[in-house]
Amino acid sequence: MSRRILWTLLLLVLVLSLVGTVYAQAKDYSYERVDVDITVLDNSNIQIVETQEIAFISGDFHFGFREIPADRLEEITDVEVWEDNIQYRPGSGGEYTYQVYREGGDYVIKWYFPYTSDSTHTYTLKYLVRGGLRFYEEGDQLWWKAIWPDREVPVMGSSVTVNLPASFEPSELKLESYGATAESGIISGDRVVFRASRVEPGEELEVRVQFPHGVVSGSAPAWQSAEDAKPLVNVGVLLISGLILVGGILGLYLLWHLKGRDKPVGVVSDYLTEPPSDLP
Repeated sequence: MSRRILWTLLLLVLVLSLVGTVYAQAKDYSYERVDVDITVLDNSNIQIVETQEIAFISGDFHFGFREIPADRLEEITDVEVWEDNIQYRPGSGGEYTYQVYREGGDYVIKWYFPYTSDSTHTYTLKYLVRGGLRFYEEGDQLWWKAIWPDREVPVMGSSVTVNLPASFEPSELKLESYGATAESGIISGDRVVFRASRVEPGEELEVRVQFPHGVVSGSAPAWQSAEDAKPLVNVGVLLISGLILVGGILGLYLLWHLKGRDKPVGVVSDYLTEPPSDLP
């Protein structure tokens, strides 16, 4: 066997082994359910209980994480992580431990469990949101992104329950959801629910509930004024863009009118009775 053929065979074996290793290490999972229970407390803090049912289909998994944007809240405290009846302890990397830290503009909750594959597990995250409620004279508002958009796999089902600080008449409540299609309903005067059958990768589910002002204590957080100004800023940007577009079109027309078009000529007679010159 020639040296060239031998090296070719060795290279082929190496490539096949690498492909097999990558295939063996491929990870696949799915969110069977993500259910969120939200309670608005009398002091305007928000208690979140988030339950994730995750099916680990292939590959080895050792940790999970949840990133929570911090731009519309003041602080997240009192974090707990559970797997069924097992409570995780603070730590970094050990089995049944969790850590909470800031990364960029997010709070990150990361929890570690024994290596697992081809199994389904349910994890419960509990945390307290401080300064996350919006205050308005026409009604205070809870906004919460129950399903986050930065996912590579769909969420097969979700239920978001909001427990209000008092009981209200249905006419006093306003419910709205954004992103994924969801059905909403009033269970009782102090409880409403949103349900989504499937939330695609890259799609979010944000819920909004408005209830009468003055029921909970507290005041508008510092970030609220900037958030409320965003629609005005967007309208201003659109208006300026429109003016720039119209001004640009008018400017191009004026430039063409002054510099680009053919110069007008005088009227030329259709019939000449004499030669225009004395050239032979």
